[in-house]
Amino acid sequence: MIKNIIAIALFASINYHVVAQQVNPIEQIETGKGIARKKVYRKCEIDLTTNQLLTIVRNDANLKQYYKPMATNYLGSTLLNAAGGILIAWPLTESIYKDNPNWTLAYIGAGCYLLAIPFTNAFNKHTAKAIQYYNSGYKETSSLELNLGVSLNGLGFQLTF
Repeated sequence: MIKNIIAIALFASINYHVVAQQVNPIEQIETGKGIARKKVYRKCEIDLTTNQLLTIVRNDANLKQYYKPMATNYLGSTLLNAAGGILIAWPLTESIYKDNPNWTLAYIGAGCYLLAIPFTNAFNKHTAKAIQYYNSGYKETSSLELNLGVSLNGLGFQLTF
């Protein structure tokens, strides 16, 4: 009889201890590909727009260090893409009703699109770091990257860690 009571008490305390050690995981942000290979961010099975992702990063006190580079690169990319679209569309619409549209604007628009590529790549890089930091429970993870870059000494490889 006493052995049964001790066994039940021991089992109850072990079960209580196991339940007390469970930690609720954070709702992770996942990345994926959407329509036309566009990056899609998901949290709780809901697709997030880039502005919603930036709002999450801005409002999270632990992610403040990632917000400014993400927002700056996103703004630069958005402005250059918008300017490029307008500058390309202007001569195209002029060509409908004019004989000699100003195609130089279209070339400048294409240049704006090309200038937006580094901003987009930088935004994606900073976003990936922020999501990795968020998903790891605000723990820094070590990673090494070998990139081709330009420095004061010229063109060469850069080791980022």
